[in-house]
Amino acid sequence: MSDVNNFNQGEQQNNEFNQQPTNEYGQQPANDYSQQSFGYTGAPVVQEEKKGMSIASLVLGICGFIAWCIPLIGYPVTILGIIFGAVGMKKGGKKLAIAGIICSAITLVFTLINSIAGAMMATQMLNSLY
Repeated sequence: MSDVNNFNQGEQQNNEFNQQPTNEYGQQPANDYSQQSFGYTGAPVVQEEKKGMSIASLVLGICGFIAWCIPLIGYPVTILGIIFGAVGMKKGGKKLAIAGIICSAITLVFTLINSIAGAMMATQMLNSLY
């Protein structure tokens, strides 16, 4: 029986402490800061940028500086570098994607010039044979 009385007394004490503070008119004060928690609420969720396509664009753009010497290899490398850079700009890693697009565009121009020069040299060689 004494345990039940102790329990009821503890319940009454909890109710006294858990009640909202009121002013003299029985209303809660306007600026009641007792319900606010000022503690640690957790770290903000930051989504990682997906830089895979941007990095691939940059790598292909750099590899394009070697691949432009052979147009059959240069065209696919540079075109894929530009495509990956465009996709990478939407997903994240904009600076890497821009660098990859610039490198790929430069090597695409080199590849185009090389293939035109190769075609002109081939026609000259064929004309000189006949």
